[in-house]
Amino acid sequence: MRIILAGFGVVGRSLLEIIGERGGELRRLYGLNPRFVAIVDRGGAAVSEQGLEPLQALQVKKLKKTVAEYPELGRKGLGAVSYTHLRAHETSLHLVCRLLLE
Repeated sequence: MRIILAGFGVVGRSLLEIIGERGGELRRLYGLNPRFVAIVDRGGAAVSEQGLEPLQALQVKKLKKTVAEYPELGRKGLGAVSYTHLRAHETSLHLVCRLLLE
């Protein structure tokens, strides 16, 4: 499961903490393997097709104030687009949701 996290405030950071700490349970119990392939905040983004380390992303955000400072994967100056823009480009293979938690 590839995840792009647009917004790295309280909710985004909390989600990353949960996945970082309990990702093994998701794999073992439900067969889910969530990978954060991009995280975007006001300062830019961190992007990796292989997936970003959730706890490292949290540490970078805490120390540097932006994930754009993620070592080797950070990109300054990138920003998020609006939800409306994303929905306009949605297809059956690329679904858009704000946040889906069960």
